[in-house]
Amino acid sequence: MANLLPFTPTTPFDTESKHLLVYKITEKSGQNFIGILCGIGTEDYLRGEILKHENLLTHKQNALFHAILEKNELEEPVLLSHPTLPEISDFYKAIETEPPTKTIERNDKIHQFWVLTKPQETQIIELYKKVEKLYIADGHHRCAAMERFFDLNASHNGIFAYILQQNSLKVFEYNRFLTQSNLNLEEVLSSLSKNFEVSQIHQYNPSPKKGEIQLQHKEKWFLLKPRERFPFLLDTEIVSKMILFEVFDMDENTFCPDLEYFPGPFDLDKRQKMSHDFQYGIYLAPIPFEVIKEKADQKQVLPPKATWVLPKIPTGLICSKLHFGE
Repeated sequence: MANLLPFTPTTPFDTESKHLLVYKITEKSGQNFIGILCGIGTEDYLRGEILKHENLLTHKQNALFHAILEKNELEEPVLLSHPTLPEISDFYKAIETEPPTKTIERNDKIHQFWVLTKPQETQIIELYKKVEKLYIADGHHRCAAMERFFDLNASHNGIFAYILQQNSLKVFEYNRFLTQSNLNLEEVLSSLSKNFEVSQIHQYNPSPKKGEIQLQHKEKWFLLKPRERFPFLLDTEIVSKMILFEVFDMDENTFCPDLEYFPGPFDLDKRQKMSHDFQYGIYLAPIPFEVIKEKADQKQVLPPKATWVLPKIPTGLICSKLHFGE
């Protein structure tokens, strides 16, 4: 059961009162996202009722923890999701018939906020009691940082969250880029051939299937297909274990200065320009959120940066004080 807690929105609202907010993001393309801004009890996270699917990078978790200590507020909500419920969809449709409390335009996106009335808050709180589990879509490090802060200061009793239904999310792949490597192309291909069928291709395929990993070196492209079937491994796990670790001696669970990550949705021109800045690019197919949900239900975790999820909320656009609930 998901327990929604009112929060104090310090930005962009000038108030000391606690509220629940409906928040809608509309992109230039017409794509929109709508969900609820709220607090979720830290105890719910500690009890495992908010499920994660990614391993953590310690240096990133530490940086977020110290940022909370320094600023004494939360500058960006964690993105949570759950299977779609028609009653919650109907609630949002009804809210959208009302004028928003505040509208902000930034970076070709329109951000609309509705401060809920007490009866509306009661209604959405009751609806969310039907939601059995929440899944972290984006914000694993923020959740872990807030957990550490809770250990330090028990009066901080919640996680600042933006909750969307599963049909509102867009999930993309996170591609890997090696900025430096001591291995030349011949050595890399020879090592890869032990575990993969390697074939040269003419250009990047923007719609790869599961199990199709693409390797770029300068202007050359290669398709990698595992020689053995690994039905229980996702492509990010195969890349992490059988390419980055076995071929390049990189452990994704630690900080790798020569490894960078870029999300899937960027155009070919940008990709071509970037090819001069790295030695090897590794491109994957996106992971459906349903698969991520299954991994989380089984208490399994993926390598860091397994997915890149929309929407992205600009840091500092909507902030919250550290205490949640009445």
